[in-house]
Amino acid sequence: MLNLYYRFAPEVWGRGVATAVARAVVADARRRQPDVPVLAFTTVDNTGSRRTALAAGLVRRPDLERVVDGHWAVVFTAPPAG
Repeated sequence: MLNLYYRFAPEVWGRGVATAVARAVVADARRRQPDVPVLAFTTVDNTGSRRTALAAGLVRRPDLERVVDGHWAVVFTAPPAG
C-alpha cells in the first residue's frame, strides 16, 4: 500500500490546496503503480483530513480502523486501478 499523507500550514486550510494535491497524488500513484492501493488514515475528530481523503477519491474502510497511540484511526483507501 501507498500512504497518502498531507500536512499543510493553517494559513492555507480551507482553500482547496490539500484536496488538489491529494487528488493529483492519487492519480499519479494509480498511473505509476496501478496495482498498489492507496491508504490514508487520520483521527476521528479531524474532519478536514477526512473530507480531503474523500475528495481525493478514497473511501472509508471501517474494517481497517483501530486505536493507534490512544486515538481512533479512521482509514480510507483507494482500491487498485488495475
